[in-house]
Amino acid sequence: MVIAALSLGIFLLILFLFVIVPILENIDIDTEYDLEEIEKYLGTELPTDAQNIHYSSSTFQEVSIYLVFNASPNNLENFLKHFCFDMPLNEQYNPFDNSVDSHYTTSWWTPLSVERYSGGTCNNKGNLYKVLIDKTDPVDQKLYLYVFG
Repeated sequence: MVIAALSLGIFLLILFLFVIVPILENIDIDTEYDLEEIEKYLGTELPTDAQNIHYSSSTFQEVSIYLVFNASPNNLENFLKHFCFDMPLNEQYNPFDNSVDSHYTTSWWTPLSVERYSGGTCNNKGNLYKVLIDKTDPVDQKLYLYVFG
């Protein structure tokens, strides 16, 4: 009985080390797109005056993208025309209130700390889009974009 249990234990250890571990090593759980790949996925380039660009993405099971940058109000509006948002965006609507994606924690993803903003949510081609524009600075506004699909 002890020998059978020991043999089974050794078999399971060998199975784990030589079959399961190599399979797990080939699964890319958190692949981050570079900015060019994000633009390709979005189907548009960032505005030419985009500054302070921050992004993060994951391609595990579904694609999720977090993107933040500053640009002029006109260029932000032109950028958003490539998506499904109703324009103009809703004043003082924050699509990140009480949602899972608002709890993404980095120093640059802070859509819940914005006081003067407009926002929107839409679905298109299997993707969920959420946007918030920080209008604190009327000349150089900050865009928060979350994409899931």
